[in-house]
Amino acid sequence: MLMLLAACGPDTQSSEAQRSKAQNPTATGAATTPVLPTPARFRIAMAEAPSSVDPLKANSAYATAIINNVYDTLYRYKLFAEPADVTPNLALSAPEWFDGGKRVVIRLRRDARFSDHPAFPAGRGRAVTAHDVVYSLKRHFVPSLFSDGAWLWSDYLLGLEDWKAAGAKLQVPAALELPLAGLQPLDDYTLQIRLIKPMPNLAHTLASGYSAVVAKEVVAQMGPQIARQAIGSGPYLLAEFDAAHALLKRNPNFRSERFELESEGFDPALHADAFKAIANRTVPMVDELDIQFLSSDQTQLLGLQSGQLQASGLSGAVLESMFADFSKLTLKDEWAQNFEVGSDQEMGAAFTQFNLLDPELGDVGDAQTRRKHQALRCAISKAYDWQARALKINGGAATVFRGVIPPGTVGFRAQDMGHAADLPAAKALLERAGYRPETLPELTLSGTGGLEQQRIFELFRTRMLLLGFPAEKIRWRSFPSFGAFIEAVNRSELQLMDMGWQLDVPDAENILQLYYGPYKAPQLNSANYQNAAFDQAYRRLSQLAQGPERIALMAQMNQMLIDDCAVMSGISRRSVMIWRKEFVLLPRVAMLRPVSLRFVARR
Repeated sequence: MLMLLAACGPDTQSSEAQRSKAQNPTATGAATTPVLPTPARFRIAMAEAPSSVDPLKANSAYATAIINNVYDTLYRYKLFAEPADVTPNLALSAPEWFDGGKRVVIRLRRDARFSDHPAFPAGRGRAVTAHDVVYSLKRHFVPSLFSDGAWLWSDYLLGLEDWKAAGAKLQVPAALELPLAGLQPLDDYTLQIRLIKPMPNLAHTLASGYSAVVAKEVVAQMGPQIARQAIGSGPYLLAEFDAAHALLKRNPNFRSERFELESEGFDPALHADAFKAIANRTVPMVDELDIQFLSSDQTQLLGLQSGQLQASGLSGAVLESMFADFSKLTLKDEWAQNFEVGSDQEMGAAFTQFNLLDPELGDVGDAQTRRKHQALRCAISKAYDWQARALKINGGAATVFRGVIPPGTVGFRAQDMGHAADLPAAKALLERAGYRPETLPELTLSGTGGLEQQRIFELFRTRMLLLGFPAEKIRWRSFPSFGAFIEAVNRSELQLMDMGWQLDVPDAENILQLYYGPYKAPQLNSANYQNAAFDQAYRRLSQLAQGPERIALMAQMNQMLIDDCAVMSGISRRSVMIWRKEFVLLPRVAMLRPVSLRFVARR
């Protein structure tokens, strides 16, 4: 376990005058950019170290905090827009749609360059092209590379199955050279995407960390080391990365890019005046980002108090020691003197996943056994107290809901807000199903280590004892890291799993896909849920445009999961960020923290 932060030396000053002065092709005119001193290092804490920084493994906020700042994506999220919306990044403009939404053309800016690396001629980074985008997306569909993000595009790209079949007999580099009908560079700076069916959320997927653009010559030279090193075209270089921290340093070759409030969706009536002070500054606005991986909230708290951290996202009991009134986000005087606070409802959820292949509670066996197991799952779900978890684990900074579609997401129903535990109903279910204490199975809840996870298990244990489970039948399995836990999840080794999901796009389809039958583990469907009616509805949903029909279908699918007791759910947590007043941090910290780090600035 990581303890206190190592002492750091005093910040030094540098000048933006050393930056490249290449003109932004998307801007009009050649406005003069302010030359301002910037602090050498901005230190922020996150709870886990990612197991990989390869875009194929952009499966957590911890990974994307690095990936989205070292690499570039075609699009990125606007920092102030509500609801969430994207803006061009490597792309010059929004996608151009043809043939009823089945052909898409995206034009790329011409001033983006990879950072320097020995894999390039003379070690100098070259221009990013449409060929790089095609290569980067193709990597997701090579089975031996074990991408976690292939699902974003696998049901849509034209010719993908034929491409995979043709490449199955080839080694990885040769397979990636095969042309794919759905991904074609029309020229160096024009990408064509051809789809089997319209994909309403395409631009959102091209803003995710999974779509980050890599250079094939760098990948070829690095080999497996791309999991620990990263060479992209983003505003930062990855200088150091280990279990303790990730140090990102300013990329001296990053294109000249200004922070423009209007294009970010800034509204003076809604957003703080502090952001006006950094308008039109060039990006990045600090020299170094030092992401400290600290699993303990208490350690993060001490880091803030000592000045070794400039920012942290905190939760649970430590918040009580900082706030005079949490409901109003009012800090105690000793904190308010030096710190700002921001909060946002996460676009995601925390839940407990059942493994529906488990012989004791899964959807397995004959019809009678399956009904009995369903009753057991429903009893466990009804007995669990999410309100208590929101209070005891999250300090009240969480919203309880039924099903899997979290509040604030398209498809959420008000009737699913705030459900309560029902212990009598849970006991009645067990009795009708024929369970007695001696016939109840052993339950093993699994998760990563740490005090918070242990407290989550103790709450689970307490509720199961009240339901009637003998104490010796309630067990906890702890994993030393998030990566080790996910590997066990993907192998379907676990019975009950403490899980979380941050939506990749602001649409309920992104979380409903976790229960689509063909995506069973080791893909996204870690519950191994199999329901023909749900699968049919999901295929229909993926083709529907936004509108009432799509929303109604989402609600039906959510109800199927509730009725089948496919998952114990859940809470949507309130993300709280604390930072020192001399810095400006951007909003929407829950969903956009990874990409917003590139816009951290000093007042």
